[in-house]
Amino acid sequence: MDEPRPPLPAGLVGALALLAGLAGLLLWIWMLAGPLRLASGLLAARASLTKAERALTRGDMAAARLHTLSAARAARRAGTAYAAPAPLVALARAVPAIDRLWGQAGHVVRAVEFSARAATGSLDIAQNALRGPERIIVPDD
Repeated sequence: MDEPRPPLPAGLVGALALLAGLAGLLLWIWMLAGPLRLASGLLAARASLTKAERALTRGDMAAARLHTLSAARAARRAGTAYAAPAPLVALARAVPAIDRLWGQAGHVVRAVEFSARAATGSLDIAQNALRGPERIIVPDD
């Protein structure tokens, strides 16, 4: 006859339960990471572009450069998050309205990327207008 197996130690069962819980938590984080990076990238780019515009208007080139580069990085983060496969997005796109909305999100991401590039170009023009051998604005003598 078969003898009954001894029960597993409680510590082993607890460790397995903890590992399963951590694996589940990591899966949820992975599923939410793409949409959260997309949203945070778009929001950060908008805020940084607004700050860069205000700094450029004030003539504060150092702050304008900081905020422009921050906006460009946030726009790249949003673009990367949009292009990366995300399981939660794939599941949500099964709903036709969300699928149509997701198609428009690509246009928004590209617009933010173009805006960040335009801000970088505007900053270069403003900096070159004040300094360098080909400057446009020269001090009065």
